[in-house]
Amino acid sequence: MQSTGFKAKMIMTTILIINGIMLNFYTTSRLTTFNFSSVYPKHDAAWRARKLSFIFGAISVISWYSILFTALLKTVIKLPLFGYVAIYLVLVFAAVIMSLVLEKLLVNKIKAGQSKQTKTKDYRSLTIEELSNLSSEEYKTILKNQPNN
Repeated sequence: MQSTGFKAKMIMTTILIINGIMLNFYTTSRLTTFNFSSVYPKHDAAWRARKLSFIFGAISVISWYSILFTALLKTVIKLPLFGYVAIYLVLVFAAVIMSLVLEKLLVNKIKAGQSKQTKTKDYRSLTIEELSNLSSEEYKTILKNQPNN
């Protein structure tokens, strides 16, 4: 119990347990509500759930690996408790930033793919005014690319 490595692992494990509880009770129940579609506006519940999923995932990965490396390197590296915690918090902060950047890159990539796929409008989303302003060629293209319903 006197080992600073052990105390650091217990702090990391506590954070991992709290993170797991949040991941289970908050994010898992909302997994079906979020996607990367441009239909969902920023700052709604689905947007928050998606961002928090990435954050909780980053915290989880860093916590597991920090616990592992603290256990494996306890005889090689001797740090005070503050040193272990400081390194861990820096890694968590960096991982959270990287996960949010990754989430943004995925959103941008998917939006770019959607804009390429949706060059033609879905006739069901057009208003009567928009339909009346379509050229005959645009109208034919829209009808040709619609699924048969």
